[in-house]
Amino acid sequence: MRQVQIRCLRWKELSNFRFRALLPFWGMIMTIEVNADSYEKEVVRSDKPVLVDFWGPRCAPCLALMPQVEGLGEKYGEKIKITKIDASKNKRFCLSLKVLGLPTYLFYKNGKEVDRFTGGNLTIEEIEASVKKIME
Repeated sequence: MRQVQIRCLRWKELSNFRFRALLPFWGMIMTIEVNADSYEKEVVRSDKPVLVDFWGPRCAPCLALMPQVEGLGEKYGEKIKITKIDASKNKRFCLSLKVLGLPTYLFYKNGKEVDRFTGGNLTIEEIEASVKKIME
């Protein structure tokens, strides 16, 4: 019964993050939540380019861009891996990567960081341009 109720929710109702965790199983959002333990495996050792989205639950620009960044995962599918890190739960790890502000987007290719964007005035067009650049 509960699954039927969740499937009927609209997108704006999905901003409640309790339900967002279920969406990848339905193939709606193509992102992977990572943390300090899984970062090496999912990002550095990935065989395809990776976009890492550092976000926070109280970061308005992060939350505003999140659906659009997840849309890039749907748009480019198997060509790129989109990952997210909740900075509020991984503070020390973020500091070790020199992520000092949110939102921050790191772009990896062949295990190396090739680009980085940070700040609240980012646009999805800038992020998508960098995604296209690392897919070449």
